[in-house]
Amino acid sequence: MRSGTLPLLSRHRMIQTREPDEVRAFLHGMGITFDVSAKDAQRLSVCLNSVSLPSMTIGYVDWGAKVSVWSTEANCDYWIIPPIRGDLEVVIGNREIVCRPGRAIVNSPRRVGCIRSNEGSSRLSLRLIGKALTRQLSALLGTPLDAPLELATELNFAQGYGRSIAAYLRQAIADFETDNSALCNPIAANAFEQFIMTALLLSHPHNYS
Repeated sequence: MRSGTLPLLSRHRMIQTREPDEVRAFLHGMGITFDVSAKDAQRLSVCLNSVSLPSMTIGYVDWGAKVSVWSTEANCDYWIIPPIRGDLEVVIGNREIVCRPGRAIVNSPRRVGCIRSNEGSSRLSLRLIGKALTRQLSALLGTPLDAPLELATELNFAQGYGRSIAAYLRQAIADFETDNSALCNPIAANAFEQFIMTALLLSHPHNYS
């Protein structure tokens, strides 16, 4: 999924560094562990850009080198991660998935997984705040949840909901890269979040489908 000139969301820089420890400290608070070998650390050139809304974060990630990241049990959020350039090698449980542009990996809380990115690759990340997504699901069901929400681990960006979310993410990123972003308006941002979360829960397979 390519949108505009890389890097994306350049107006919203979070980290630009060559220091592994700085990256580790930043990701630790989100329940994510970061690792890079001593050899690959010499080529590390991290660019993390992101925009945060009340219920989600849209981000762009380019590590500049071969790295691995793990979601830990401390992660409370849901992640949709589509590569833009290069492949992602993903291990979730006993499954190993190669995720190329046009497909996204989907991770849920308490699901410990590893994502390996090769040198020269970049990706987007859509982080859905766990409490917000489960609250939306409870509202759709009209009843409290009796088990944690678990989303299916892959999303095809070429068809169905995946194609729609890819288009809306492109539009949102283009909007955030302008001087007068419509999504900076709280009412517009809330409507966008509600659409993304509701469409995901109605269209993407999960244990409450």
